[in-house]
Amino acid sequence: MVGRTTSGVCGHTAECSLALAYVSPEADAVGMELIIDILGSRRTARVIPDSPHAPGNERLRS
Repeated sequence: MVGRTTSGVCGHTAECSLALAYVSPEADAVGMELIIDILGSRRTARVIPDSPHAPGNERLRS
C-alpha cells in the first residue's frame, strides 16, 4: 500500500471520476498509474498534475 484515498466524486465538468488521496513520495509522480480499492472493487487510477477544472466555468451545469 502506498497511500490512502480520502474522498471521491464524479467530476461532471472534468468528465471523469476523481479521488483525493495521500500517497507516499515514491508514488506521487505525475502520470503514475496506481490501483485503488473502491468499496471492494479494484480500479486503475492515475496521478494528475493539478485539480481538474473548467477555466471560466464554461462547462458548469445548471
